Amino acid sequence: MDTTLTAIEALALSKAVKAERDAVEVGEHHIDVTVRITGTLSVAKDTEKTPTVSIPLKEVLALFIARSGCTREASIALLRECMTEALADGTKGVGAVDAAADIDACWKDEVSKLTASLPKTPVKGAVKAKLSVAVVGAEADLALAAK
Repeated sequence: MDTTLTAIEALALSKAVKAERDAVEVGEHHIDVTVRITGTLSVAKDTEKTPTVSIPLKEVLALFIARSGCTREASIALLRECMTEALADGTKGVGAVDAAADIDACWKDEVSKLTASLPKTPVKGAVKAKLSVAVVGAEADLALAAK
């Protein structure tokens, strides 16, 4: 009898037990379980997406200051003042961007242009499972919950 799982069976098994992880305590658990999993897996077609980017703000500021030329020291002083003001109401810094909507619009426009120029990245299709798990035989110090 072949006991090797097919890729579909392994995927179904991983979907069936993933939700149980939070119920398992730290430690070593000895198991001897026979499980019957029935149901359906729907695997969507692979797609592509425009990658998202997280602009490295510190790098941008460092380049901005480095290229400030003769206004470098004033730029650093202004940066410190703005950081202090933005953090005065907490670490979220909410409010300053609303007051400078043109800056926010410019930022979003430049990020959009940058991401549009990046190559598309492949995305594996989503997997949805409708499964029934039944414990056929078990000798374990941890029982599987059949769902």
